[in-house]
Amino acid sequence: MQTNNFILEVPQGIPRRLAIGWLLLALASLVIGGLFTILIVLSRIPFSQTFIPWVDFFHTALVVHVDLTVVVWFLAFAGVFWSLISTARCSCGWLPLLLATVGTLIISAAPFLVGDAHPLMNNYVPVLKTPVFFIGLGLFGLGFTLLVLHGLLTSHPLHVAENGAGALRFGLFTALLMALLAIIALIWSYFGIPS
Repeated sequence: MQTNNFILEVPQGIPRRLAIGWLLLALASLVIGGLFTILIVLSRIPFSQTFIPWVDFFHTALVVHVDLTVVVWFLAFAGVFWSLISTARCSCGWLPLLLATVGTLIISAAPFLVGDAHPLMNNYVPVLKTPVFFIGLGLFGLGFTLLVLHGLLTSHPLHVAENGAGALRFGLFTALLMALLAIIALIWSYFGIPS
């Protein structure tokens, strides 16, 4: 009886360093999102409300907390897995990570840069209605899009052995295809919004 080990081999070189970079971004998003949890609690305590300069800081902090601990965390952690199946030898994979990191920093700093940010509590990706926040979200989205394109170009699921690791590689490549379809659907829906 044949047993399959569903274990991805950790690559060496650039793919390994990229995976570490995406992991650090994912963990940083959880840490910063956790700090925003403290700010959310402080915004509801009567005494500490006097130190917060704008009225709706609770919802503002909640927007940033959700975006960091859900959106950035999940998509950055996808970058970890997709870096592990990459066969790239070039350093072009650093640009998506750089854009996503800068976008995450801007998202994190946006409430403190603009003050009253007019939070919009959407179901999936809540936003602050300020240009600074949208720039940060756009940079992160651009970084993620480039990550998906880089992953599609540098991973080859058809050249894997028929074992557990090959099945994982094929599944992760399929996830790249689904991410590309989601990006296309997002762009398509944006252009379908009435003026």
